[in-house]
Amino acid sequence: MEALKYLAWPVTVLIILLIFCRPLYRLLDRIRYLRLGEARIGTRAPQEKGPGGAPDPTKQRPPLPEQEAGPLLSFVRNAIRESLEARGLSTEADRVRALVDDVAVWSLSARCERIYGLIFGSQIDALQLLNSPNLVSAEIIRPYYNTAAASAPALYAAYPFEQWLAFLSSWGLVEMQGQGLRTSEFGRLFLHYLIEQGMPTYKSL
Repeated sequence: MEALKYLAWPVTVLIILLIFCRPLYRLLDRIRYLRLGEARIGTRAPQEKGPGGAPDPTKQRPPLPEQEAGPLLSFVRNAIRESLEARGLSTEADRVRALVDDVAVWSLSARCERIYGLIFGSQIDALQLLNSPNLVSAEIIRPYYNTAAASAPALYAAYPFEQWLAFLSSWGLVEMQGQGLRTSEFGRLFLHYLIEQGMPTYKSL
């Protein structure tokens, strides 16, 4: 998890995103899944709505068109070149390798941020309970759902346990084998990310 120390949204990575957003968008549109250990993570957002009827995450706005960036694009291009030189990356191969690594870290952190905006506190509690090498029954985490449903009956009337659990699996936070499940490698990274970034694990619902 050495890369986690760089998940603080460095300016360099954001600059990279602005420069390469359109090529990366076209590339990611062709990649359906990535593998992180045993976890299979979709690069496209799940088809279902998030907790509480959040907007369909598949309806994504395209990256910022180059013509809208204006003078900022020239500025960030120069800034990234200076950053690469300051890091002692003189050859094209070294620069490409560094850029790929930075964008990979940014992608993971961006996914964690997006999930945090959608996930309920009861689901974070469930992830923490499932954070074990052993597979357990889904019934183990049902009390978290029941408690949240009791606190917001109107909302949860249209959000059954199966859909609540499907949110975790569709985002790659848990892995399921038969009737058993546990927090996935990406799910553990997500929990670690919250700690590293000082983000509260307590959320309503």
